[in-house]
Amino acid sequence: MICRSISISSAAKSLSVSSAPWGCASSMSMHTTHTRGSRTRWEESTCWTGCGRAARRGGDVWIIPPRRSVGLSDTCCLPWRSSRRWKSTRASRLRKEETMSTQPGVTVLLPVWRCQPDRLVRAFESVRAQTHDQLEILIVLNGSDEATRACAHACTKQDNRAWIVELEQPSLASALNVGLAEARHELVARMDCDDQCEPERIERQAQAMAEMEDVAALGTAYRIVGRNDQLLGVVTPPRRTSEARWKLLISNPFAHGSMMLRRSAVLSLGGYDESFARAQDYELWMRLCAHGRGTGVCAIPDVLYTLTREDEQHSFGATPLQAEYAARVVARAWNTLDRGNAEELHAILASIGQRGDVEPARRALEQRMSAHGPTLMDLMAWLWGSWASPGSHVRAFDTARAARLREIGKAIARAGVERIWLWGAGRHTAWMLDHAHHLGVAIVGIVDDDLAGEERFGQSIHHPGAIPAGAHVLLSSDWHEESMWERSKDARARGVVVWRLYGEPECSAEPVRAVA
Repeated sequence: MICRSISISSAAKSLSVSSAPWGCASSMSMHTTHTRGSRTRWEESTCWTGCGRAARRGGDVWIIPPRRSVGLSDTCCLPWRSSRRWKSTRASRLRKEETMSTQPGVTVLLPVWRCQPDRLVRAFESVRAQTHDQLEILIVLNGSDEATRACAHACTKQDNRAWIVELEQPSLASALNVGLAEARHELVARMDCDDQCEPERIERQAQAMAEMEDVAALGTAYRIVGRNDQLLGVVTPPRRTSEARWKLLISNPFAHGSMMLRRSAVLSLGGYDESFARAQDYELWMRLCAHGRGTGVCAIPDVLYTLTREDEQHSFGATPLQAEYAARVVARAWNTLDRGNAEELHAILASIGQRGDVEPARRALEQRMSAHGPTLMDLMAWLWGSWASPGSHVRAFDTARAARLREIGKAIARAGVERIWLWGAGRHTAWMLDHAHHLGVAIVGIVDDDLAGEERFGQSIHHPGAIPAGAHVLLSSDWHEESMWERSKDARARGVVVWRLYGEPECSAEPVRAVA
């Protein structure tokens, strides 16, 4: 691959780069012009990939390296520009602070594509409020629109620790790799533009990283909030690398924005895989865990991060595209597992097969996988145990759901409704049919936007248009109730009364006696 001549000029300066073949030993011929008394200067620095050169003029950086990331060919080249404002007084002050402080330096890496200005300002301010005093705040504008760019630049004017890198084309993995390359510090804390973190987050993570030399990526426990910041739940990821190693084979329990990374460890493995449009973090955690000592992944138990989920139906799940890429990560990891020996698990399997209290058997499997690493047989046994006897939290959820079903059934009966439709033909409806006695109202039929015409649960599934005006229908989904409510607009407009099991409003109209 040949890099053609490049010229960058301003009123008093110019740079030319002669053609040169790219490669690990490639070079760029640079011609610089200095102006007496000017603070701006050209300086040559090595590209982070090790196979190109960069020209740096004060704060402006132009790099034309081949992007040697996992999953990309050597011919993939993505030039990017850093628009960093450098001041001579700032550089000297930073050096002085680093000399005086006993805290390790941390770069906060904040990639931004398109974000509501108030959310971006909120995230930026939560970083500025950190108790850790050795911070660099690096915002990577990832193909952002003008409104987002304007907001980001306004933010950086408020704090001289902050600066901006811009990429023309949106790519989260590329933005993260560029941010890692440009970070001044070995510790890099991720942050997402619509989230928040507690003031002591960076300080506590940096202290933990100093004590845990075998960890390359460290998260925190985190809360999940939805619209209007209502609390949806709290997640505590694995505290030990040995536990995270096998739990990642089932799901990704870490909030990407809560993670603190060792820059050298991540870059030594190629950084983020730029062939992943989603689940880049999941792929990286799995790769770090598989590499061995010094690249572990875990979290501290303190709730120091707040993850915002506007789409509440995916608060604890994934979008279809995220699920597709996550499935690639899981399939690749499962394919690399040792098969193991099921005979060694005979006693554990017998205990699970009794369908009684399987928790001792599950704990034995977890201890085994943490101590020796997971095998395919271990993982299958653990998943079988989860299926054969759901945990107490699942039983508690079913108990609460049944109580809610009785409550909504009474409200429907008070409205004089004797028969009702169910909207949705998934697993939730299967549960509803099994617990119809809690509802106490006769179920007329089932409608579903996508499954109309199919046979399920021993009956035909109808299109929502089949519900007559004046009839009542109960939305039957825990994950998708919000989107189903939106899709019921047409039915509500023609007089169908729609009830919700979990959300608000409970009913779409003042209850009236209906004839279904």
